[in-house]
Amino acid sequence: MACAFLTLLLEYRKSWITDLVWAAVAIATLTLAGAQIQKYGMGVRVMARNFYGGVRVMDTGQDRDARRTLVHGAISHGSQFLAPERRKQPTAYYAPGSGIQLAIDAFRGVPLRMGVIGLGAGTLAAYGREGDYYRFYELNPLVIELARQEFTFIRDSGAKVDLVPGDGRSSLEREAGPPYDIFVVDAFTGDSIPVHMLSIEAFELYFRHLKPDGILALHISNESLDLEPVIAKAAERFHYPALLFNNAANPAIGQSSASWVLIVRRSGPVFTELLRHGRPLKTKPGLRAWTDEYSNLLQILK
Repeated sequence: MACAFLTLLLEYRKSWITDLVWAAVAIATLTLAGAQIQKYGMGVRVMARNFYGGVRVMDTGQDRDARRTLVHGAISHGSQFLAPERRKQPTAYYAPGSGIQLAIDAFRGVPLRMGVIGLGAGTLAAYGREGDYYRFYELNPLVIELARQEFTFIRDSGAKVDLVPGDGRSSLEREAGPPYDIFVVDAFTGDSIPVHMLSIEAFELYFRHLKPDGILALHISNESLDLEPVIAKAAERFHYPALLFNNAANPAIGQSSASWVLIVRRSGPVFTELLRHGRPLKTKPGLRAWTDEYSNLLQILK
């Protein structure tokens, strides 16, 4: 009888200790979750979600350094200084000294016609001058809405700016308008990239919409994937010179570190000038050119 009572007491004590441990784990989990939620929501001005995932607009910093950033998932898609005297300044991946700024400078003095796949906050429109034409292709309608409502790059631009909703490649396939001086593909910063934008068939389409002396600019900053050899293979297929431009972050001007590839359709003075700032693309042995029927992400993991 005494043994049975002792066994029952021990079992009860085990149960009590187990419950206490699980309670502690639950409290710790909730505390951590609460901290993460609070961190996630700090400075959030807008939080919205649609078929393409969650998008936030966040305000950070103070005074002249205060800025507004568009975030899709965990990836920044552009930021803008809020101080009136700084709000027209290109920032993030597009700041002065970036590869895309060098491409735009190559056409200074003449009206520029530029197409862009990937709108983000609309930062590239900050480079627009009177007489320029910028046409943005954006898949996510929520990004278009937020770029218009929460940022002023588009309405402040000196260029005429059009926004085209839907898949950029599909839109290009339907269009037969005048060719571009610069065509930008800025859709590769996320963890899940649109591989159909890097196929040989896609490059054929981009070049079809470029002038004979035009520049194809690809923003390839990505934490997980090394896209440089994929683009090198495509440039090699079309026999066009291509250069990589890397720049470091500079918080003082709101600049993020960035990697841009510029493919120049015709070598000449423009290419010679750009060569002073960039370097030829590296290749990868055994890498096949990507097509609509073939791609291999495992080969380009960092």
